[in-house]
Amino acid sequence: MINSEQMAVLRRMFYMVGVEGRSLCAIQKQLSEDGVLSPMGKVQWDLQSIRKLLQRDLYRPHTYLEMREIVGTDVLARLEPGGKYGVYWFGERAETRKRVSESGEGGRVYRHRYTSKVRPVADRIGVPVPDSGIPREWVDAARANLEENRRPANAGRRFWDLSAGILRCSECGRAMSPRTTSRTYFYYACTVEPSKRHDGCFAKKFHSAAELEERVWGDVSAILTDPVKLRTGLDEMIQHERAQMHGTL
Repeated sequence: MINSEQMAVLRRMFYMVGVEGRSLCAIQKQLSEDGVLSPMGKVQWDLQSIRKLLQRDLYRPHTYLEMREIVGTDVLARLEPGGKYGVYWFGERAETRKRVSESGEGGRVYRHRYTSKVRPVADRIGVPVPDSGIPREWVDAARANLEENRRPANAGRRFWDLSAGILRCSECGRAMSPRTTSRTYFYYACTVEPSKRHDGCFAKKFHSAAELEERVWGDVSAILTDPVKLRTGLDEMIQHERAQMHGTL
């Protein structure tokens, strides 16, 4: 159950994203500076936890007419025609468990691997909850802003600097995806299977994440700290934009 203090924090978060247009990182920083602890009692909020809170229908006001498409007639009969309600989706995620084995110092080690996926709305059960009091325009504006905010990969609970389409395969141009081994070793790899790669491609399949990120940062910082290269790059970008506006590209 959310208390009044926690609801005030949620309301503030929706305002910062939906009205002020602030980013998730800005919210995370502001909450930490103000000493607001996360729901788990941590000093720093998890970015993806903030994203999930802002996307939950639990805090989005739904009208009586909208609830008619979500709940059954017996539940609808208990709702006020002029009221507004949030929606808690029962069975939103489907959890599966699989037994796997790994090589250990003492031989084979067996454990369970858990996977989770979001069920389609048609397969869930909508449960009406009291209105959060957060204006719907704030909620919708926050969701619109989040659509433009691409989520970084979170494999292995690690922040991947070159994910979300930034790093590309030199052979096929596809986005490189994060890979984790034993939750200890981190790599970037091309998502194209070997049978579909270009002929003559001998590129290494797995690339160390730490080495690649350090190399990219070195190249980028070299440009940013060189005023001549920076000005040249900006001039080229301006010329390209002008050419596009005049239809010469």
